[in-house]
Amino acid sequence: FVKNDLESLLTWLDKNYAKQYELVIVENGSTDGTLEALHAAAKTHKQLKIYSLAEPSFGNAVRTAILNATGEIGILLNADWIDTNFIKAGALHCKTHDVVIGSKLLDPTLDSRPVVRKIASKSLTFLLQKIFKFEFSDSHGLKAFRLSKIKPIAKKCTLNEIFESELLLRAQYASLKITEIPVAIIETRSPRTSFFGRIFSMFRELFTLHKISKKINK
Repeated sequence: FVKNDLESLLTWLDKNYAKQYELVIVENGSTDGTLEALHAAAKTHKQLKIYSLAEPSFGNAVRTAILNATGEIGILLNADWIDTNFIKAGALHCKTHDVVIGSKLLDPTLDSRPVVRKIASKSLTFLLQKIFKFEFSDSHGLKAFRLSKIKPIAKKCTLNEIFESELLLRAQYASLKITEIPVAIIETRSPRTSFFGRIFSMFRELFTLHKISKKINK
């Protein structure tokens, strides 16, 4: 991501937004020289804002990005999932909505991940819908926000592996205007964390979310 994808993304952003943007990147426990490469890139791209976490934490990384972003609209991307079509579509839908979910599950023909990943996504959504009355088809991945609406909610979120699920549930319970649009996804590299380890963490945090759900849904 740091070398080729970052330069490609910056070039695309410069072309489409005439440098009227900021790119917030949160380094989250990398050990391959990513942080050094990011700081080097920031010297020639003033739009780059770099943050680094002392301890790896997906939830803290997302929270840090949201809370340190400025402007009216924020687009949440993953380092290995850069979708410029969603950047444009998400920003457009944020003119009429507070949150835009880029759903991997709305159109199955756009999901090229391994079967086990698809099953995991569908299982999480099923549990969120049945236990917490989640109204949408997906909770993890690409998103767009009106920052003034989502920042107060992000400050309240406490979970890690399913931080995005908690964020969207809190947004739904707070009656924010939420919509979802289909997005295409291809898994380009193997995850750094164990699949079964993530499943264990997911169920543990779902249990925690269940315990605090009454406080969330007030």
